[in-house]
Amino acid sequence: MSNPQLMQVGRQSDKAVLACFKKIAQEFQQPAVHISIIGYPALGQVDLIGEYTEDLKEIVKANSALIDTVSVNIEGMTVAYHRGGIPAWNGQQKQKSPYFDQ
Repeated sequence: MSNPQLMQVGRQSDKAVLACFKKIAQEFQQPAVHISIIGYPALGQVDLIGEYTEDLKEIVKANSALIDTVSVNIEGMTVAYHRGGIPAWNGQQKQKSPYFDQ
């Protein structure tokens, strides 16, 4: 089993997160990106290589912090973003951070 690597970064806006994952999707030609948004009914898989959907355009325009998770599978490796960090890691529960993301 693989050993996941975590990186902690300062809190990012939705606009910055989407721009980052759009570059990853374009670089690896992997359009299927999964996005989970707080309080939104299952946005699910979206194609970030092309134009943003109307929903994503509104999120970028608002420059909010509503995205909870974003993940993309690149050649068998999952690259994921978790706002506030991962709430359960190595079996330990923790509160999400108001300052950092993982």
